[in-house]
Amino acid sequence: MAGIVNKKRIIIILGVAMVVSAIAVAYKDDTTSKLLVKASQRGLPTVALILIKLGADPNFNYYQGGTVFFTPLSETADADTARVLIENGADVNGIPLDGISYLFSAASRGESDKVELFIEKGAPVDPDEEGNTLLMYAASGGHADTMQLLIARGLDVNARGNDGGTALMGSSYYGNIESIKLLLDHGADVNAVSNSGDTALMNAAKAGHIEAVRFLISMGADITLRQSRGYAAVDFAKEEGHNNVVDLLVKSGTVPSYQVELNHMLVNAVYEDENLEKASKLLDRGADVNSQDYFGRSILMLAAMNGDHRIVIELLRRGADVNAKSGRENMDALQYAKRYGNDENYKKVVLLLKDAGAK
Repeated sequence: MAGIVNKKRIIIILGVAMVVSAIAVAYKDDTTSKLLVKASQRGLPTVALILIKLGADPNFNYYQGGTVFFTPLSETADADTARVLIENGADVNGIPLDGISYLFSAASRGESDKVELFIEKGAPVDPDEEGNTLLMYAASGGHADTMQLLIARGLDVNARGNDGGTALMGSSYYGNIESIKLLLDHGADVNAVSNSGDTALMNAAKAGHIEAVRFLISMGADITLRQSRGYAAVDFAKEEGHNNVVDLLVKSGTVPSYQVELNHMLVNAVYEDENLEKASKLLDRGADVNSQDYFGRSILMLAAMNGDHRIVIELLRRGADVNAKSGRENMDALQYAKRYGNDENYKKVVLLLKDAGAK
């Protein structure tokens, strides 16, 4: 019975090939190459090979809509067809207009067989222009099989993109428990922090993935960490209206949201209002003396930027970290004071900071 089925399949393929050949011969334009794209989309390696022998270009750019183009390799439905294309001249290193290489596109879709083929054929595994790795692409899609393949090939589970993001942060945002578990099982840092201070737990909370939040907490995620705006995971969940996640985080012992409000008010009192009395009262109520603004600048840095020596004195008296660095610019209060002014007020701020141990 199996032999009969195989014979029928061969006859069908030959029949299709004959029709394709006839069409290809009948036209002198790029029809043959367009047909190659269609054959690739349908996963027809034999037909693809015939078309290439008839002159189809395996690197043909098939424009659609005037701005985006496809190639046979970007559209291929399976590894067998992809192999035929590559072994007959398709450039495995090509990058379509969307800017994502064939290898990275396959990883983002979880096409493990194609990922393995492209790597075998020499496709570069280096991070993209934004520093994102193949593993990050696979993780964001929750493709555990592809992730396992890449980890086995030595990709670093704790590698960071240009923004400081990790594969675990991507998996957590999309709430894929299997991917999260795989990364943690292979040593991913559950409390890794991005350049803006975001963590995997914050991403899961922001997206409302309660099971991912619960699992990350069980694996040691720190619910008290705050990012550059002063938000903890619970604040992201609250902002997005994920009340079930808020309840879980509150029950888990997270810092209450009113602390965030106090810190925001303190930032405004120091930077916008330059109001020493208001700032002092907020500190007395429990606002954090090292509160930060959206850009990761502490209130001591903000006071230094304003040249407000009175507030600088108060913050130093209350234990502000004089050598802390800002999240985005990696500068301390002394550097901000020197950058923003040179009058008597700024000179006083510089002396105060140096006396307090600024380096």
